[in-house]
Amino acid sequence: MLCLQGTFAREVLQGVCQELKSICNQFVIREHSWERKVKKE
Repeated sequence: MLCLQGTFAREVLQGVCQELKSICNQFVIREHSWERKVKKE
């Protein structure tokens, strides 16, 4: 049972990490496009 819980927890953590990564990537992309706009002006 503990083994199953460990696997489940790991999968959940991986899912959360991937969600955070995609959110971070969107954030970084926004920051970069914002910087470009500022440099143009």
